Amino acid sequence: MRKILVSISLIFIFSLPIKLSAVGQENEWQESYNQSFEYFYNWQFNKAIECLERARELNPYNPAIYWRLTYVFWVAADDETTPKNRRKELEKMFNEVFDKGVAICENLLNSDSDNPEILFYLGGLYGNRVFFKTATGSRNKSLLTDINKVREYLEKIDKTENFYYEARGYLGIFNYSPVLMSGTKKFLVRKFGYKWDGTTGLIQVKEAMQYSRYSDDVKFLYKGILIGLVRKKEYQDRISEAINLVEELIKKYPRNPALQKDWKTLKNINKK
Repeated sequence: MRKILVSISLIFIFSLPIKLSAVGQENEWQESYNQSFEYFYNWQFNKAIECLERARELNPYNPAIYWRLTYVFWVAADDETTPKNRRKELEKMFNEVFDKGVAICENLLNSDSDNPEILFYLGGLYGNRVFFKTATGSRNKSLLTDINKVREYLEKIDKTENFYYEARGYLGIFNYSPVLMSGTKKFLVRKFGYKWDGTTGLIQVKEAMQYSRYSDDVKFLYKGILIGLVRKKEYQDRISEAINLVEELIKKYPRNPALQKDWKTLKNINKK
């Protein structure tokens, strides 16, 4: 499952409808927030974090920033070139930002419990914690607790117009990922009460790819699934689909070293 999570990337550029910052600061925080994406997709994690921390200084109650920061912390910690001591720093940073982000979301939900954007950010924060724990080697039952929270919050908005397909995409990942698990792992997670539906999950992911306002998010998610699948002999008939998707993403993000590595991995699998 770690191989799937390594490949996931998100593109999420918009501001909340809630007034969370002073008018004079709106353009400045948004500029820093948007700039972080360029750095992130070039695997310049430290610069991406600097941009997001600047955005947080200017707009400290915007949950989008906290969700995005925890995402970058996770991917940076998961990168094989990140030193061990840096991973420890990232873990401390992750926990601090995660706690604040959850508190902000929960406070906002007190006055608007069905707000789809806030539910989306809250589910995303817990999702990022699942990814971070997996990337850093955690395999305890708390992962299932966090996954259940992701599904709890996202299922509340699964049938609403706002974020409908975005929520479906992430729900699909948690429904479909166990397909890649070994029999032993499936037995263990099932024993701990984790339920999934691979068929529904795949439908959710593909619908999100087709209809999401942020379809690149879901393409990265699905790309991770495909790479995980074709590593298994029984799914190697999907190698062309995986290669085509990776090549499509490389055209858009040609300086992303992770995509280049994915492409080489798929080409090597295709030769066997």
